Amino acid sequence: MNDLIPSGTKQSRLRFVVYKGVEGFGDRVQCLLHVIAYAKITGRILVIDWRDPDWCHQSGQGFGHYFSLREIPTFGINEFMLYYQAFKGELSIEPGAWHYLLESVDHKSLLYKPLLGHDSIGEKIHNVVNLESADFEADVVVYGGTGFRAFKYADFLHLTPSRWLELKLQDFFTSHHLVPGDYDVIHLRGGSKSWAGGKVRRESLASEIEEKFPTQDAYLSFLHQSYEQATTSSAPKMLMLITDMRSLATAWIDKYQCGVLIDDTFNAVLAESGTHEISSSVLSTLSSNVTKERLNYELLRDFTILCNARHCIVDGTSVFSTMALRAKEIGFRFITQ
Repeated sequence: MNDLIPSGTKQSRLRFVVYKGVEGFGDRVQCLLHVIAYAKITGRILVIDWRDPDWCHQSGQGFGHYFSLREIPTFGINEFMLYYQAFKGELSIEPGAWHYLLESVDHKSLLYKPLLGHDSIGEKIHNVVNLESADFEADVVVYGGTGFRAFKYADFLHLTPSRWLELKLQDFFTSHHLVPGDYDVIHLRGGSKSWAGGKVRRESLASEIEEKFPTQDAYLSFLHQSYEQATTSSAPKMLMLITDMRSLATAWIDKYQCGVLIDDTFNAVLAESGTHEISSSVLSTLSSNVTKERLNYELLRDFTILCNARHCIVDGTSVFSTMALRAKEIGFRFITQ
């Protein structure tokens, strides 16, 4: 603890931005890129709090269990909380209501409260990044992963896997004979389609998806046409199928007689808007090796497969696969082979 506290009786003058993540990985990584840009331009120490139930069911398996950030000053969430406990009587916090709530791990229930002002915080952070306004005066800025976000895909390059995750991903690629750039992949997303039992909370997006993909057949046809267009002038490669709904992959294979399914623990049953919605109580009814860590590994494995494909075919409505496609386009691969 001593190495976290400045010497002398002077108040702490370290400045932080604490990012409280919620929802699925696509939303989280958008907000992460947003706050990385802010930390870079302000010099604030970035603290990433992904201890919420959407991401973490076990202590010690938040952001730092899976990732690190290169070239960005960071505190782990536990180190920051020790620091906060030592100085919380002196620290100024924006929004001020977090003075009483900063240690909460179930912050999803808090982030939509108007008193915490997260829509405006996201916009103000963007203005600071664009040099349109001065930074906050507060020692600690709390950014909730909701509402407005703006980002540059190049900031993906700051993100690296933890050592155990990197080794596990490399082992998967080796055991499945996947060579980066030497296979194609299609992402079949059921969680946003009403005909598949999926849900989208934002009504305008739900209507857009319904209009674009009114039936399963229309959805598969759209992706098949995209796949044919992408591969018309290129040699055939292994085609991988990633999905949150196994029956979609089965329908694809029956209809087009191609593709190899990357099987996930939970894609036999659709979990509404995504696997992040699966509660610890539901997991506890399954076998003992079905854990949140395993689900998180599988989604990060799928993201890595998408990033490393030759052709990455997505529907344009899934934030998860769209972010993987954009990461791929700027040369982000997540692992090295």
